[in-house]
Amino acid sequence: MKKTSNNFTEKRFEMKYHDAFTEAHGCYERYPDAEYVRVLSESGILNEKPSLVLDVGCGSGAFGFRLAKLGFSVVGIDISPLSIKAATRLARKQGLNADFVVGDIEMMPFRNESFPLIFCGCVLHHLPDKISCIMSGINCILKYDGRLFLCEPNALNPGCFVNYHFGKNRTVNERALNPKNILDILSSESFSHIVLADIGDIQTFSLDEVGILRGSIRRVLSLLLNMINKLPFVPGPYFVISATKRTCHGTAS
Repeated sequence: MKKTSNNFTEKRFEMKYHDAFTEAHGCYERYPDAEYVRVLSESGILNEKPSLVLDVGCGSGAFGFRLAKLGFSVVGIDISPLSIKAATRLARKQGLNADFVVGDIEMMPFRNESFPLIFCGCVLHHLPDKISCIMSGINCILKYDGRLFLCEPNALNPGCFVNYHFGKNRTVNERALNPKNILDILSSESFSHIVLADIGDIQTFSLDEVGILRGSIRRVLSLLLNMINKLPFVPGPYFVISATKRTCHGTAS
């Protein structure tokens, strides 16, 4: 199983991985357009009146572009310079109301209570040991009564767990998350109206990336995981959470 290293090394791996992917492919998008829109819809953010939204860990703009096309004013932040360069270029080319900045999501360069909406799409699992710190920073820059929306891979889903913990084409830090841990962190940050939901059928699992498995064993286990994934009592491979900030920064709940 993969192990994380120190804080600097974790971030350096993330930056290098996403810089390399963006340089090779032009942008960082792993799923069809409809799946990105579906995640946004199921997270609940599309139920909000379009306004200013911060896209935390925006990459090359996969979620941010789609929010901008739906009328939101987007600010994106990511540690990968090449991803931000690609996002900025593509936003200008498409005439989108979106700005992107290079930055560390543990120390975001924004004033307290700057954003009424914050979206964080499949980002926290890249720095699983830093989630409490990241959420504290998000709490600071989110406006009172502002809304937070998250989407992450679900460690309670067998296929997702295997892919994120043993897959080869992942960064050294990545691992699927237990939604209960995220709920506990949000509660400790005095968020309220916290809603958790699963997203099912967002992907078909293949164990081609799992190097410890070979040939027919890999194919059989892939088939088995996909069968298990369709059982009604098995959590979806991804979960979404929405929450509302109910205390002003610096005040007790």
